[in-house]
Amino acid sequence: MILYFTGTGNSRHVANKIAKVTGDQVENITDHLRKDDIGSYHSNKPYVFVGPVYAGRYPKVMTEYIRKAQFKGSKQIYFVATCAETLGSLQNIRKN
Repeated sequence: MILYFTGTGNSRHVANKIAKVTGDQVENITDHLRKDDIGSYHSNKPYVFVGPVYAGRYPKVMTEYIRKAQFKGSKQIYFVATCAETLGSLQNIRKN
């Protein structure tokens, strides 16, 4: 099962790409947050969380949701982080 949080759509795009390859179900965490619904999930396949990197970490709202939700079945978990910027400022290095 693939669960994602997205602000701009990048993480949704990645989650759907993963689902196309794995055949897994995709869940939008944001839909549950809007309904103030803490999810309860069951999957025999690994859980895959996809989310953006904000200031070097997943958004707080995403990590809080994961902590509160119930996950049954598989004990395997993978995390995929999307990042719109390069890590570090390599593009700012100039040759003199």
